Amino acid sequence: MGIQPTEEPGTPGPRWGWDSPLFISPFNHNRLYFASNRLFMSNDRGDSWKVISPDLSRLIDRNKLKVMDRVMGLGAVAKNASTTLFGVVLTTAESPVKEGLLFAGTDDGKISVSENGGATWRSVDHVPGVADTAPVFKILPSQHDANVVYAAFNNHQAGDFKPYVMKSPDMGRTWTSATGNLPEKGSVYALAEDHVDRNLLFAGTEYGLFVSRDGGKKWLKLSGGLPTIQVRDLTIQKRENDLVVGTFGRGFYILDDYSPLRTMNDAALASNFVLFPTRPAPLYVQSVPLGLADAVGPAFQGAGYYMASNPPFGAVFTYYMKSGLKSRKEARQAAEKDLAKKSGDVFYPPWDSLKVEDREESPAIVVTISDSNGRPIRRFTAPSISGINRVAWDLTLQPPNPVTGPAYAPDPDWPFGSPPATPYVVPGTYQVSFATRVNGAFTQLGEMQRFQVVGIDGPGGRTMATLADQQLAAELERAVLGLDQTIRETLTRMTLFKRAIDETATADASLQHRVRVLTDRLKDAQEALNGDPTLASRNEATPPSLLGRLSGAIGSNWGGTLEAPTPTQAAELDLVRSKFDAILSQVRQLVEVELKGLEQSAEQAGVPWTSGRFPRAPQ
Repeated sequence: MGIQPTEEPGTPGPRWGWDSPLFISPFNHNRLYFASNRLFMSNDRGDSWKVISPDLSRLIDRNKLKVMDRVMGLGAVAKNASTTLFGVVLTTAESPVKEGLLFAGTDDGKISVSENGGATWRSVDHVPGVADTAPVFKILPSQHDANVVYAAFNNHQAGDFKPYVMKSPDMGRTWTSATGNLPEKGSVYALAEDHVDRNLLFAGTEYGLFVSRDGGKKWLKLSGGLPTIQVRDLTIQKRENDLVVGTFGRGFYILDDYSPLRTMNDAALASNFVLFPTRPAPLYVQSVPLGLADAVGPAFQGAGYYMASNPPFGAVFTYYMKSGLKSRKEARQAAEKDLAKKSGDVFYPPWDSLKVEDREESPAIVVTISDSNGRPIRRFTAPSISGINRVAWDLTLQPPNPVTGPAYAPDPDWPFGSPPATPYVVPGTYQVSFATRVNGAFTQLGEMQRFQVVGIDGPGGRTMATLADQQLAAELERAVLGLDQTIRETLTRMTLFKRAIDETATADASLQHRVRVLTDRLKDAQEALNGDPTLASRNEATPPSLLGRLSGAIGSNWGGTLEAPTPTQAAELDLVRSKFDAILSQVRQLVEVELKGLEQSAEQAGVPWTSGRFPRAPQ
């Protein structure tokens, strides 16, 4: 249903802009304000309207304005076509702290103020330092003081690309500049004020997003994934402390939890490392509606619906590093680059210095999560570049899976993978600490910080008893998966070992027989863990394997945050425990005793080296 207001009979036609301002009163959710060249108000959500202002513009005749240094006549090509009407209201606002204190700004540079809900108005026709007809793109009444109001002027259509952010301490009667050090040619389109810290301001400009910690004296550009783009609108989601950024590209970005900026002062910027306060982390199971946990966007569902990435899950840590970590090689190359810029000589470093570089481990930032008693439960690395960084902990314990390669990372070419399963922690108090790791030496950064994990999954929530059961299952999984990987790696060794024996003329037939028997016995142990491959490869029904029972019980249980193992899951885990020790003893005998004996015999027979053996010294 359309709710646009109309003018009363006998009044001049309204002048609507392309994006005429419309907003809901912060004091009455049924009250709307909408502006053309005059301001309309509705107390019934747009069903009826009344005009509460005169024409708020300067009443400049657009047909007397010069275009390309002269006034164009009626016959000029496309005269006034495809352009908005002139003398319209671009921005309106009501003070969040004083009902009825209204502000309006027009495209011909006039600000109007009403202190009584539109009954009377006064005009601000001149702001020092700003052209009188510079369009008022944003009026922003303070959330902390009814007397304070900000205004952003944007005069780029007149060839003036300077930024203009102005502040009034007395409802628009006097003004001072809050432009500070914003880029000289970065026109300002939008403003926002933090609801906690009155000195924390945001500005959307032609060249991106800027923040000020001192009320506009000094500005700092915010990037962190935001491209250099025209920022047209800003709003703050107060509950989450999120900043929503609307851009000219008709897209928008969200800066999740900008609250660390409240403590980002000069002292913090001078420090080598600052860990900002961490907001409580909600504990829940993430939804996977499209079936692919690592899918980016709509998975295989096409592009019929818009989708964007969610904020990072878990506890998000925000920290500042004055200087990023550099390896010796990176530090040398940076120094050499500076010398080259100054046309200086760049000599070869000493060879022993290059050897140290070649052997150096890349430096890293290491994050350690501990429980409330200080017992470490998780450790991972984090970005180590200069500036503000973020890293998230997914609220799970250390995975028990074997480490056989690089750390898990989503593969854009194979979206079916998933990270190793591991239990969630319980709600409560946790601690986080940061350290540098340089050449294997750890150096603590800052102080350990406490934070909260908050359960949201219904009454009772996740308990320590549930976690204890899952940790027992995790220890069992660690052992079973470790043994399975031991068998796999040993069988790989055996393949090359058997070939080396077969190709050695001095190896007798008994060695060939022994290596084949040992291989078959290892495969028997592998079958006891993984099931019958002969039946499975032919799509026949197979009895559940021990590893299958374990994976099923854990996968069904660890996917939630509340449930203890069901009787069925507990029975499966008990069955695996009861049979595992015998298989472990069997494999240990095969690998640590029989295989070693076979390798010693092979070494005496002059069999070429294979993995896992030490060659004997030549005679």
